[in-house]
Amino acid sequence: MHTSFTIFSDPESLIKALQQENRNAQSYLYKRCKQVCFHYAEPRTKLSRDVLEDILQDAVVEFFMQLRNRRYVYEGIPPEQYVKRIFWFKCVDYWRKTGKEMYMSENEEFFDNLPADDSIEAEEREQRLGRVTQILNQLDEKCLKFVTLFYFHSKSIAECGKALNMTPESAKVKRHRCIEKLRNFVL
Repeated sequence: MHTSFTIFSDPESLIKALQQENRNAQSYLYKRCKQVCFHYAEPRTKLSRDVLEDILQDAVVEFFMQLRNRRYVYEGIPPEQYVKRIFWFKCVDYWRKTGKEMYMSENEEFFDNLPADDSIEAEEREQRLGRVTQILNQLDEKCLKFVTLFYFHSKSIAECGKALNMTPESAKVKRHRCIEKLRNFVL
């Protein structure tokens, strides 16, 4: 079977396929976002490819949730550019949480003036929280504990591993597997 990604050459056909949960479209978008985001981020940051990959996965999952909840509507900004924006917001959050040194060159002004996300109304926020809770409740106990420690308590991968009696290497693999499970529940 030959799969051609040329059918996704325009944003409208890609978005339609994504809304229909087409796996080829999802794969195409992820690969395209990885190209766009890594091409942009690698020369501008000191973050490792592993960290960038983790941030990108989070950004893509957030995009799919916004697409499903109809918060993303195509208005001239293609999906990969929209994901790039989410990706950069998540990079900034990572730098702020970790306090790690970063290199931004000419983009420093952009990062210093990011707007707060106050546009989400309380009702929508409550609905999103309910959906997140439903998804998290589908995880096994170890994944749930890992995700809770890492994302909600801002623990490092090593700290999460220690809490679960794992080596840092095993904890990193566990995080990746838990993200994959979450992705499968969401997509």
